[in-house]
Order: sequence, then structure tokens, then C-alpha cells
Amino acid sequence: MEVAVEVRGGVTISEIVNGPEEDLACPDGTYRMRLAALERTESAARDEDPDSDDEDDAEDEEPLEHYLVELWPAAPEAAQVLREESRYAHLAD
Repeated sequence: MEVAVEVRGGVTISEIVNGPEEDLACPDGTYRMRLAALERTESAARDEDPDSDDEDDAEDEEPLEHYLVELWPAAPEAAQVLREESRYAHLAD
């Protein structure tokens, strides 16, 4: 997915729950941001599996999803879905 973002005072990338944060120094302005995700289907399937709810199992704690965030200066444009392969992609809406 690609979206237009307005940056004021920099950008912070972080995990959704209790994760590390990374501050990126970006000049104020309008940017295009692309977000790509891998392994969403596998991660959702593990979350739905009643046998995978064992907190003592290190494999269940290992994250499956991986994300790539790209940001570059660009004029504002409408949001655009570039590719959608996971049946769980709509959950991010």
C-alpha cells in the first residue's frame, strides 16, 4: 500500500505493542510512504490455531510477520493498493 503523509518534526517507526522505536530525521514536507508486509497469512493462521496459544513455546513467541516501510519526498496522491496477496490484508484497514 502507498499513502501520502505530511511530516512535521520527524518520523517515528515502532512496533504495535511494546516494541522498539526508531526515530528518523526527515525534513518537514509531504512524502509518499509504501508499506509492505510478509507472512500475514501464516501469522493469522497461527493466531487462529487453538493449539498455538502456549506462552511457554518459544516458536509461538517468534514473530512471523515482517514489514518494509519506504518513505520518499512526493506530491500528495490518493492512497493506492499495489498488491494484495494475503486474505488477511483487509484487517489492516
